[in-house]
Amino acid sequence: SDRITVEHAGISAWAPPPSLVQAPFDLLVSNPPYIPHAQMATLDPEVVDHEDSVALDGGDDGLDVVWEILRAAPSLLRDGASVWLEVDESHPELLEAQFTRNGAGATTGRAP
Repeated sequence: SDRITVEHAGISAWAPPPSLVQAPFDLLVSNPPYIPHAQMATLDPEVVDHEDSVALDGGDDGLDVVWEILRAAPSLLRDGASVWLEVDESHPELLEAQFTRNGAGATTGRAP
């Protein structure tokens, strides 16, 4: 129990508690809002009827919250840590292109 810490928080307002200043995370996992805004009107009723739009709508390209998470990640994670995000099927290529442009040593993957 002293080897794992789980924090549940929104990325915009979240700040690491003092206990984490010397011990950053090894893993950041998130299922952020990632649906591109234009696709919100095309979602199946079983999705729209059971999910708050704030939990689904990721902005124009669906990456608004994803970028917030990725901007915050370096200050939250140890060297060699991982970030696992659920994103739209179009996002891995966009993210990898951005990582390459920025010279980041990040890779994207897809779950089977």
